[in-house]
Amino acid sequence: MPKFEYLKSLDGSQPNEVMLKIAANQTIVAGDLLVLSSGKGAKAGAAATAVFGIAMAAITTGGSVTDANEIPVLMLNSKSVLKVSYTGTATTSANMWGTAYDINSSQVLDTADTTGGFLLLASLPNTAKSTIEVMVKSSALFNA
Repeated sequence: MPKFEYLKSLDGSQPNEVMLKIAANQTIVAGDLLVLSSGKGAKAGAAATAVFGIAMAAITTGGSVTDANEIPVLMLNSKSVLKVSYTGTATTSANMWGTAYDINSSQVLDTADTTGGFLLLASLPNTAKSTIEVMVKSSALFNA
């Protein structure tokens, strides 16, 4: 399974796929969440403030990038529902709604860490597969 997988949109809209130039010194795999850094894509960190989209291809950039350093990215908004693996204690219905969680360095949802959280839970966890559905709390789009 990719790290993040697009499932649906709560408002019925469909995401757009765009070609996005990638920032210097990035190692990105398909399924990584991306943010914008000086107008270029960068791998989202643990406390991302505004997610742009999901990488649809892998790329590794060096210290100097060119126009050729771009990949397809699925643009997200705050109504996008994604599936992701999680680590930590399975979240129960009693504490899941309204709490924002972050990711670890492997881009796995960390249910033990809400500091800088930017992902809201959209379902109870699938404990058999260690996956859960999430929504992006804030996206880097004009319509989010």
